[in-house]
Amino acid sequence: MVVSGKKAPGPRGNWLVGDMESYLADRIRWLRTTRKEYGDIVRLAPGTMVVHDPELAHEILARTNDTYLLETRQLAGRRQRAAAQARLDRWMAMRHGMWQGFAGHLTETHLARQMAQAGPLLDRHAGDDRDLVDRCRATTGRLIVDFCVGGDPAYSTLAEEAAVRADLLFTSAQAALVQQETRHRFLRRPLASAAAKANAELLRFLGDLIAARRTRHHAGPPRDLLDALLQESRPDDTEVIVSVLRMAMFASHGVPGAALAWIVLRLASDPRVREAVRVEAAACPAGGLGLDRLPLTTAFVRETLRMHPPQWLLTRTAMRRTTIGGYRIRPGQEVLISPYLMHRDERFWPRAERFEPERWHGAPTPLRRHTYLPFGSGPRICPGSRLALAHLTLLTARLAADHVIRAPHIDDVDVTCDGLLLPAGVRGGWSEAAT
Repeated sequence: MVVSGKKAPGPRGNWLVGDMESYLADRIRWLRTTRKEYGDIVRLAPGTMVVHDPELAHEILARTNDTYLLETRQLAGRRQRAAAQARLDRWMAMRHGMWQGFAGHLTETHLARQMAQAGPLLDRHAGDDRDLVDRCRATTGRLIVDFCVGGDPAYSTLAEEAAVRADLLFTSAQAALVQQETRHRFLRRPLASAAAKANAELLRFLGDLIAARRTRHHAGPPRDLLDALLQESRPDDTEVIVSVLRMAMFASHGVPGAALAWIVLRLASDPRVREAVRVEAAACPAGGLGLDRLPLTTAFVRETLRMHPPQWLLTRTAMRRTTIGGYRIRPGQEVLISPYLMHRDERFWPRAERFEPERWHGAPTPLRRHTYLPFGSGPRICPGSRLALAHLTLLTARLAADHVIRAPHIDDVDVTCDGLLLPAGVRGGWSEAAT
């Protein structure tokens, strides 16, 4: 039933901005406190609402592209967003094709290449004098770039360059987002300008790479995502292919890299679990590491994603009038959903604040539907979720089996949630184990 003319409950705040100032001062604390006080639907500001109920959250995420819009304001202005909406149907069709690629032959082909390479890749980024998140982002980013464009051995150096360009785009965009430059329309925005430049250069680079790959037509089974997209595309689909590749590479330098950083901290902080993962991984040779033989390691990764989901907050913008839980939603109104709070809600997860990988043993799904959202949900769910989980499991196994972890205890680490959920300012990582 629609609650006609009634606002969702929430702090009174200020007239124009609601309680935004208190929220920005400590986002997670504000969300925790207001959920307890006001329930599962909370008004943050006149144009912003927070939803904690998993069924309502699923409804919102499932209606993305229809009733709600996923905006990327850190990279695109109003005109670019309008253009993106105009080609949304074709873009989503290509994205669905990418989903099929992640889920099938391409994943197996890619992982077969990477089974023996995970250890050397970790060795390239070993040491304890760099920022942990930077090291982890470089590691996972290189893996996804291999999946996207690394199948042709003639272009191995270009794959390395693609990884560097994608990382530059992510760091530039993240800096602009953290400084909230995207909300300042009429002021100078040097960080946003740097992100736009990095984005344009990556798009040009990918366009050139696609043109070069087309001149070397590959008739066999797809070796990477680019092969698959070219085989499924029309000649005029270059712009869409570029967009799909760019999206995959951009995302890979964020969520998986942050997840690997939390995995490293968890390995460093729990000797008992680390030893169990090491024993399991040691039983699998590096060159023939079967992910199906790593149930404990997989459970460890899933539990880390529950406790520390990098995409800790999902945002959707209403495109038309609708309702949520009986409350009216206007076009342009934002709706926030926090996987972080949902994953730590005692109503859905027994001992929610305890790190317990064993909760995943023999339980392929959480206890309640729609309460586990490390990769989002609905039509804009991360299409690489299966591949990301495989990458993280593979890297976790090799870290535990072949490397020494040097990082502070996770309880001593500060957290930042400007954009992604990240450990703040941590130096450390891993080094090769003595043989």
